[in-house]
Amino acid sequence: MRSRSRSSRAREVAFAPFRRRWPQIALGVGCLAVAALASAAYAYLTGPLLALVLGAGKATAALGAVSSLLPAGAAQLGLLGVALLLVAVALVKGLSMLGQALWLDGSAELAGHELRAALHAHVLALPLVEHRERARGEVLARLLDDAERVKEATVSALVASLRDGLSALALLAVALLLAPRLALVALVVLPLVALAVASISRRVRRAAERGQNAVGELSAQLDEALGAIAEIKSARAEPRVARRLDDASEQLSRWRRRRILTRAALPLFNEVLAAAGLGAALLYAGKLVVGGVIAPAALVSFFTAMLMLYKPIKGLGNTVQTVAAGRASLERIAELLSDAAEQQAAPLPPLERRLEARGLRYRYRHGDGAEVLAGVDLTLARGEIVAVSGASGAGKSTLLALLAGLDTPAAGALCWDGEPVTAPAALRGAVGYVPQQPLLLAGSVADNLRLAAPSASDAQLERALHDAGLDIERSRRVGSGASGLSVGQVQRLAIARA
Repeated sequence: MRSRSRSSRAREVAFAPFRRRWPQIALGVGCLAVAALASAAYAYLTGPLLALVLGAGKATAALGAVSSLLPAGAAQLGLLGVALLLVAVALVKGLSMLGQALWLDGSAELAGHELRAALHAHVLALPLVEHRERARGEVLARLLDDAERVKEATVSALVASLRDGLSALALLAVALLLAPRLALVALVVLPLVALAVASISRRVRRAAERGQNAVGELSAQLDEALGAIAEIKSARAEPRVARRLDDASEQLSRWRRRRILTRAALPLFNEVLAAAGLGAALLYAGKLVVGGVIAPAALVSFFTAMLMLYKPIKGLGNTVQTVAAGRASLERIAELLSDAAEQQAAPLPPLERRLEARGLRYRYRHGDGAEVLAGVDLTLARGEIVAVSGASGAGKSTLLALLAGLDTPAAGALCWDGEPVTAPAALRGAVGYVPQQPLLLAGSVADNLRLAAPSASDAQLERALHDAGLDIERSRRVGSGASGLSVGQVQRLAIARA
């Protein structure tokens, strides 16, 4: 039941952008329908055009029903009339494809952007404990690779399935109109094609799921290696770490190769079954032509439509596989979305007297069950400097995280000027947090200061830098990873920001 509700939540997030853009999508679908009819018109015109080229009778007789589509007297123009009609069909199809790109593809890409934005916002709103218990590389893999595959399975697959589905229906209608019995003979293989697509799609989904897990594992190991590059070099561990990365990469490659081979089996089935269907229709067509049941021009148009029909049917099969692979990524996204986001809290008033910890208790959610903090009492008076010392693992960092509102205690209370803080998130705007390794953004010094105070004036930024003892220009650029600043400057800039 939990898995089903989780998947429903993921589907709701994935499809919400489409519901907001249904008018544009409807216009795009209309353009797709017109383009599909234009493709069918090409097939329909092939037989009469060939009859005219070969000089089969008068122009009007060769054109048959097509003559009714031409202006009065144009049928007598013969090849020129059909050529003009082909140009008109091409113009209509081209304009329709332009409308599809504008309304459908453009809206679909915006919907994909909104899906990524929703995932980014959700991940940033997760409690700190959720981030601690997930490898950062694994989360990045879900936000980047999995989100892109979900977008392909929803956005791109929608466009492809509509385009190929409408084209297939239009061409099938032409085939049935020209030679219904021949069409039924040629299409008798469709159930076998559907069975092949369903069977192969299940295998593609399993391979995609394992492949995405391998992407997450490789991303996590890369993140760890790059984050600890100094320690790795100090221990001369580059060869050992490289072997670990090679093993993770080989595992990813193995599952991707398996998915490639599985997907490649579908064209094999499609080619053989399509050839069998067309071959059976061709044998039957010989009898119909000899018996005068079907005209040669109609037969040419029929087989043109059937040959053109193969491409959209093949595209639909590929789309089914894309959706199958996307469902595996959707499950991974759903797991991420199943974690509840934090509730926002109103900011606290400025501290006047003290911040207190009363009987704080804390244990890690997936640890051995032992308490990291067991009944801690602490009073921090305004303006007081307090140092907390203890052995490694004694809970110093955990206590700091609780005081800064970054985590929730299992028991006990935090009091602000004697009043219990009901929502730990309320402490974040009032308690500055400067970790041992502060994160600075690539940008200017002012950009980093305004991360905590977006509306701060230039004078306020100058005052914060002065109070932190940092003599540096606001416009100075900070490189990625705080490059260009000394360790002391990084710490002081983090203090000024807090």
